[in-house]
Amino acid sequence: MNLNANFSNELKQLYKIPLLIFGTVTAFHFTSVFSQSFDLSIFTQIAIVFAPLAASVSCFFISNNYGNSKVFGKSYFLLGVAFFSTFVGELIFFYICGRADFFLLC
Repeated sequence: MNLNANFSNELKQLYKIPLLIFGTVTAFHFTSVFSQSFDLSIFTQIAIVFAPLAASVSCFFISNNYGNSKVFGKSYFLLGVAFFSTFVGELIFFYICGRADFFLLC
């Protein structure tokens, strides 16, 4: 019986980090969309860009822990790849397309 309790607590701990990061990213996106001015503070820009990177790193760690399973490890690995792609897209959008000289390229 104690083994099931330890597994349940461990499983709950694994889901807390990605859910916390997902909630933070969602909150920042709602803040940026519904704000009165279009000028975002530097803290919000940095958080929007680097939160998907933090999510991808945590997904890669979880994937590494469950690498031997057929589905769970691979699914977290692909989720980490998707979050990393989101990070690259946000990085390009904020720091390359945000410049006036690159505006015509985007």
